[in-house]
Parts: sequence; C-alpha cells; structure tokens
Amino acid sequence: ASTNPDKRRGTLMLNPGGPGGSGLSQPAFLANRGIPSEVLDTYDVIGMDTRGIGRSTPVACGFTPEGPYFANIPPYAVDDAAVSARAKVVKEVAEQCARRDKDGVLPHLTTANTARDLDRIRAALGEEKTSFLGYSYGTALGAAYASMFPERSDRIVLDSNIGD
Repeated sequence: ASTNPDKRRGTLMLNPGGPGGSGLSQPAFLANRGIPSEVLDTYDVIGMDTRGIGRSTPVACGFTPEGPYFANIPPYAVDDAAVSARAKVVKEVAEQCARRDKDGVLPHLTTANTARDLDRIRAALGEEKTSFLGYSYGTALGAAYASMFPERSDRIVLDSNIGD
C-alpha cells in the first residue's frame, strides 16, 4: 500500500519478465534494491504470478538440464545451420510441454489473455486506471496492456525491452 495516502496516485503493477519469472516477490525485491521513496509514497505496488507461473496455474514441462529446454537453445541464429538447430530445440521444447499439458492450459497462455488478467485485477481493486512497470518480456505485456486498454492505462514503464 502507498506509504503516504495523501500522495497516492493509484496502483503500479509489476512484471519481472521471462516469461516465467514469479512476480509475487517483485515489490519487496524492488524495495530492497532502492526503489525511490516517491514511488512507494505514490503507488500501491502490486506483484503477481501471471498465467502459467508459480502460484497461478503453473505449467510444469518437466525440463531437465540433459533434455530440451530453453537454456539449451542456441543463442543466435547466424546461419542456416544455427537456424535449424534452434528450430529443432524449440520444437522439442514445445512438444514436451504439449505432452504434459493434461488440463489444456497452454493455448490460453497468451500475452493478450495476460493483459486481460491485468485489467481484471485493476477492476477488482476498484481503480479507474493502473500503472505498469515491466522488464524484458514484461515490456511486451505492458505494451499489449496499453494497446488493448489505453483508457485504463496511466503510466507505463517498459525497461530492457525485447524486440524482433
């Protein structure tokens, strides 16, 4: 909650990126890392686990260091062989997750659906607008939210943007 109710501007939702990073501890993490006191005075800072993450219907694909998983994807596809190697690992990762998705959750893990979830949180809190701070993949989520709900977006901060 805002540490100075007289200065309260509203909510500030956080997303640490990934995707895959839990956001529940993000407010405490930022407070410990020296988030400006003006931010804490002004906003109710909110972290959450988005769809498929942590405590929000987590998806467990069963990755091991020996098998296909994102850390084993070749980092840069600079030639045809690298493109093929990258595509092969990505396909194996997707197939492994699909085999383990017994509840049919994966098709609903989209950036647009997650942006809609953010808007439901905003509405549940009784806020007309919300602010957002996203890192890495969180920049795509913040951009999607602002595009889908411009009239409900206050301040949107996108840090360490991803892009293709």
